[in-house]
Amino acid sequence: MPVIPETYDEGMPTVHLTAEQMTPEAFTDLAATAGAHLLYSCQETFDLASLELDEDEEQRLDAHARERMDAVRRRAAAYQGRCHDLRLVFAADGVLHYWSAEPAAWYAAISAEIDEVLSVLDEEGVETRDHPPVDQPVRLSEKEITQLVMQLRETSEFREAASQAQRQRIVRRLVGPRVANYWEVVERAGDAVDAASSEAFAELEAQLSTLADELLSDPEFRESRAKARKFHTVAFLKGRSGGYKPPTRLVEILLDQVAKKTRAEKR
Repeated sequence: MPVIPETYDEGMPTVHLTAEQMTPEAFTDLAATAGAHLLYSCQETFDLASLELDEDEEQRLDAHARERMDAVRRRAAAYQGRCHDLRLVFAADGVLHYWSAEPAAWYAAISAEIDEVLSVLDEEGVETRDHPPVDQPVRLSEKEITQLVMQLRETSEFREAASQAQRQRIVRRLVGPRVANYWEVVERAGDAVDAASSEAFAELEAQLSTLADELLSDPEFRESRAKARKFHTVAFLKGRSGGYKPPTRLVEILLDQVAKKTRAEKR
């Protein structure tokens, strides 16, 4: 039976199975018995870069917390490239069948320690979910996932996340290290934010001339040098979009529009 990267329709009815209920070999046998022709897989491997903090997070940690983060990174380097989460999916008679295993013990331990180190950031970030006991895996319900997605859509920290790894850290802090299907929250909240962001910036791109005039009417912007103008433009677009991080392309296009208007003024 061919195994291909995971892609599927989220709207289909689903059945969730775990390693406690059957082995992956038994799940593939079930797929064959059900007449499935394709088995979808998603294997997540550990990337040490996912433990890198953004500049804001780094600055908000004290010296002791930064030392602990460095220690965790040194220990985690031994697991670079190793699989920590595995999911299998097949469709039969209009129903999606999922199989997933608990995150690898070493990954859960690293995640738990990172959560502890970064717990000081929770006071200024999103409200955290109570962490379950370490020996009690948790699977979020559809209702809980929907609620978390709605919460994250309105959370500035998640909106401004610069990478998928940063989004994952935010969600893991929110739901705790023992939630088996946290990735559903990451993907669905990320898709929702990306869609809203794309719509907001598409509307702004249609107003480039007006936006350029607004920037040029700001004395602070006019007196700024190139690098400062770029930061100013990013903040300007972020405010006009409702808090989304603007794409580099739009920032450059707007700055180019500003430059053209400036040259035209000098003629």
